[in-house]
Amino acid sequence: LQTAQNIKKYMEANGRSPNYATTTIGKVNYQSLIYAYARIIKFHNTYKRLPNYVTITNVSINVTRAHGGIWVHTDDMENIDFTALKNKGITDIFLGQLAFNEEYRDKLLNFIQKASNANIKVHAWVICLQQNGTWIDPTNETYIDNLIGTIRGYLIPGVSGVHLDYIRYPGNASEFPNATDIITEIVKRVYVTVKSIKPNVLVSAALMPEKGVNAYYYGQDYAQLAQYLDVLIPMAYKGNYCKNTTWIMEVTRYIKDRCGGKEVWTGLQTYISDSNATPIPKTELESDIMASLKGGATGYVLFRYGLIDSSFWDGGVYCLPF
Repeated sequence: LQTAQNIKKYMEANGRSPNYATTTIGKVNYQSLIYAYARIIKFHNTYKRLPNYVTITNVSINVTRAHGGIWVHTDDMENIDFTALKNKGITDIFLGQLAFNEEYRDKLLNFIQKASNANIKVHAWVICLQQNGTWIDPTNETYIDNLIGTIRGYLIPGVSGVHLDYIRYPGNASEFPNATDIITEIVKRVYVTVKSIKPNVLVSAALMPEKGVNAYYYGQDYAQLAQYLDVLIPMAYKGNYCKNTTWIMEVTRYIKDRCGGKEVWTGLQTYISDSNATPIPKTELESDIMASLKGGATGYVLFRYGLIDSSFWDGGVYCLPF
């Protein structure tokens, strides 16, 4: 019991599990302890009592680790329970770019500090080629120059990433010559700019999940973009595509096989579809997360805060954060 309490205190203080615990029989690795506790629980469920003893042998067990991300709109900044996010394994918040405007500066700095205290990283979530519902011509050099300048301004202390959204054509890329090259060049400019100022800041992008036709419709070529992204985030929103959980794994694997070793964090829809914003059940969302990891993702990103089954935040993590 004392060992379990010590582990709990360590995880609350450090936001991760320990590598080992010191017991009366010496150091025992964390995986072996979890296995032992599982055996105790199983014994109790069967015999309605605790066992007299349990044999512990240090063993090597594969533990799933993943970056846990979540998209957060600016309006939800003050609603965030950072402790709940941390306890559920959330490691990264993609915060709407409106929060980076001057009128939000004090709230933003406070938000970043609270996130840091919970060992959660904050990324600036940037809408690139759409304004007020209108799509922007990606060949508009003045607009792109201004976009790059805006992103420069987001690289303040405490910001760990720049996340590009709507970095694509609206579905008609095939009508424009060199559409994929145009989109890739914009991402390259962002990447080079960010890395020249803050080399450790992650650059990621939300990508459409349509696999072989993605470049044709949206100008997003996974392999090309991977050259200038640290993390690819396919929006595998199964509800919008009338697909099942297996499809999430297939999309993830397809992109993982084409990204040249870069990380893939799969974007997951936490509600039924864009036409029905009812949150999906906790168990379904957890299955979607595990499907993305089975497909080769090293992380997942939930879309979005405020549209998640409240019971999802109950209990502990089912995969450990990096």
